[in-house]
Amino acid sequence: MGLADGRKGITLRSPCDLLQIERSSQRLRIERSPKFAALLVLVPIEFPSGLLVLDVLLSPAIPLWLLGLQTGRLAPEKQALAILLKDRAIDTIEAAFSADSSGFAAGSAKKLRLLSSQR
Repeated sequence: MGLADGRKGITLRSPCDLLQIERSSQRLRIERSPKFAALLVLVPIEFPSGLLVLDVLLSPAIPLWLLGLQTGRLAPEKQALAILLKDRAIDTIEAAFSADSSGFAAGSAKKLRLLSSQR
């Protein structure tokens, strides 16, 4: 979803519905961290039937949100999907650091994979 100011994100409802998890608990999880909470914005959308305000998770926060999911608490049929999404998030983070000549990316990606597999 593209916002008027050029930022991009997804509605919080979309991945929560996909994984069958409570949106309100995910919102609370995000709001516990002020920096993370700043990446969850309210977006008013005007429809013929009236105004609808959506929770939009901005694109920089999506991998963070995914990595924070406790896949063991999901319905068994949704765990494989959540793990796949986490792996994609790690790949995205790794790609973002691929130009880093300090070697930070490779070590961080390995640590992220280890952490995500433990959840």
